[in-house]
Amino acid sequence: MSDNTIHRALVEKLGGRNVSEYIGNAGELFWDPDTGNMRISDGTTVGGLSVAESSPWAEDIFVGPWVTFVRPADSPEVVDVIIPDVLEIARDPQNENGSIYNTVEDEDGGVNSPAFTSWNTDGWGDLTNIKNRYYETLNSANDGGGWKNIHFEWIMKVSDYGEGAPNRYFLVRFLNWDSGGVDDANGAFAWTRREINANAFFARADYNNEEDALDNGDVIAPHLVLTRENGGGLFNYGYDSAEDDYWETNYDDDRSPKNTLWNWDGWDNLQNLKSRQFMLFGDLVYSENWYGKVIVGREFIMHDTVADEYYAIKFTRWQKVTGGVDYPGFSYIRRKIDLEKLSHGLTFEDATTQTTAYSTKVGGTIPPAPYTTSTVEERWINADDIGKLIILDGDTTNEIRIPDTSTLQWPIGGVVSILNMTGNTVYIYKDNDDENGTIYGNGTGDSSTAWEVPDTGGHNLVTLMKIKQGMDGYFNDYLLSGAGIQVN
Repeated sequence: MSDNTIHRALVEKLGGRNVSEYIGNAGELFWDPDTGNMRISDGTTVGGLSVAESSPWAEDIFVGPWVTFVRPADSPEVVDVIIPDVLEIARDPQNENGSIYNTVEDEDGGVNSPAFTSWNTDGWGDLTNIKNRYYETLNSANDGGGWKNIHFEWIMKVSDYGEGAPNRYFLVRFLNWDSGGVDDANGAFAWTRREINANAFFARADYNNEEDALDNGDVIAPHLVLTRENGGGLFNYGYDSAEDDYWETNYDDDRSPKNTLWNWDGWDNLQNLKSRQFMLFGDLVYSENWYGKVIVGREFIMHDTVADEYYAIKFTRWQKVTGGVDYPGFSYIRRKIDLEKLSHGLTFEDATTQTTAYSTKVGGTIPPAPYTTSTVEERWINADDIGKLIILDGDTTNEIRIPDTSTLQWPIGGVVSILNMTGNTVYIYKDNDDENGTIYGNGTGDSSTAWEVPDTGGHNLVTLMKIKQGMDGYFNDYLLSGAGIQVN
């Protein structure tokens, strides 16, 4: 047996750093003591990737790896081919013009900027505004001093190189720039560059008029355009081709953003994506006063229910509604999830997935049933309530409301239990704004969208089960069971 079989991967402890803020170098392994997970750095993702899974993104925030280019001294023929036949960078010798230029379009380095390029020096800290930054010639950006190039985190924009051709963006870091007189280097320079997937970044500015707010949303697909109204709510300004109209022109807490459902259980383990509970964006964040601190930095998953596609979204800015801003802005990083890259394991009828060959559950103790309480007058059922007990204790809540199924993923057979301990009658209503259907009273022979659940002093436990789902989710029936129930 070889005695060279031990490899130490974790050889250093970095104090004063949080895993959620750490990037590291590509290939580095590090341990997250908070979750007990091994992570690996890809050189770009904050917090790294789980060792147990490969990158789940259909498109990542960068296109390809870093590329390093070196133009040696007295080698004007050495060219960095960035986009073949569009952008090929060379540099004149220092004793001539001494500038970089695009050999496809420019005759020599006597240009303020290589053809098709413009430049920005605002850095790499937040790339969500990459499309909205101010770009200028290289000569203007470095104030006419090529030797200053090595001091900046550059963004190079490539544009106007063909009809209909998309703008492309690159991170650029100059590693060396010969300004003459040093060992007669005569035009040597080096840089490292990496292309940015600009579609992964979105930023909408603050506006004071509705037209700008609507026209500058994030166009994810023709049917899905996210923007914010003057009240601050997020809604879908996408186009409904069947109705020849927009899905929404303002925020509505019963639906918005329409055709989307959201989850914020994070990105660490996406193998359970299909079995997660998704709900309206507002049900997640607005109940907590939807301050930016609740939204910014969260790892959201958005389900596009029309295309049945999933996106990982992390907000980097959420402007408060203030007197000086009529239509507050927002920004985020958005990546589409490739479901084919996820390990699906064994999927059961209830959509849960087992990815291991054994169960970690052991017998002996029955865990307590999950439950929740209510402190609002109108309690809307959300996806997190399914399978739980809602306890109504006190006189605050007097209405339980079932939203349209288009905004709530409630499987057939899913049950919500309601314990009325208020000493008063509680009313259960089914919302039929965007769908049909009813609630059947078990053993009563009646059906209605409005029911009464009394509590005459001994408390009353009722159950609500979804029993039918019609075509396209627009016809949904429920069964209400319990003592003393009657049509309102």
